[in-house]
Amino acid sequence: YLIFKKLKINFVVYSVLLITFATSMEAMNVSTQMGKNSCNLLIYLIQIYFFLKYLLKPEKIQFSSYLIFSLLGSFAWGVNYWPAFVSIYAMIILHYKKFRFSKINYISTFFIIFIIFGPILNSFFINYAPIDHLLPDRDSDKLQLNLYLASFLNDFINSFKIIFSTEKNIILLTLVSPFFLFNKYTKFKKEFLIIFVLILVPIILFSIGDDIPAQLRYFAGITSVILILTGLIFN
Repeated sequence: YLIFKKLKINFVVYSVLLITFATSMEAMNVSTQMGKNSCNLLIYLIQIYFFLKYLLKPEKIQFSSYLIFSLLGSFAWGVNYWPAFVSIYAMIILHYKKFRFSKINYISTFFIIFIIFGPILNSFFINYAPIDHLLPDRDSDKLQLNLYLASFLNDFINSFKIIFSTEKNIILLTLVSPFFLFNKYTKFKKEFLIIFVLILVPIILFSIGDDIPAQLRYFAGITSVILILTGLIFN
């Protein structure tokens, strides 16, 4: 709701989108399959909110913004590794947008705090290394490049199958996006493309690792991004 308000989405548009999400298979799956997935969705959306806040008004980016994202990213990593990408991605985009290649100490501070309080601290409470989920299967029979690429492609396709079969708004988004992007009078085109990347990255991360099969509850964040982009288009 706060994200829709930040983007000044029309009440009718965001009301319909919120209702479709609240009554979706993803929402039910997240609500009934372990509390961790609800935490995933919450920290994911909080990061997107702050990302959009500074993306729309880059003049408000200060050193404190880097501290906010470093803590949000650390919390996100503490819940699960993939929601933390939002803060990393946001910081890279926002830093370049505001400072280009200056103020390197700002972005360095973000990564130092994030790494210490995210992956390193979290490693004391779990029994696997920080990037274990991003590594392929250790089985020597599966380390052949052709088998790994086949596995990656299979996971990538399966992820999209799950999303397309449960979140019909992605079909609407796919059909209408070209009209939005090629219409010179529409606003937020750059923001649309920047946010769109958040749909692809979690799917790529799941596909890279070989130990986590794609499941519906993991894609609630992607569904939220789809609804945000759909709201932008129909606004």
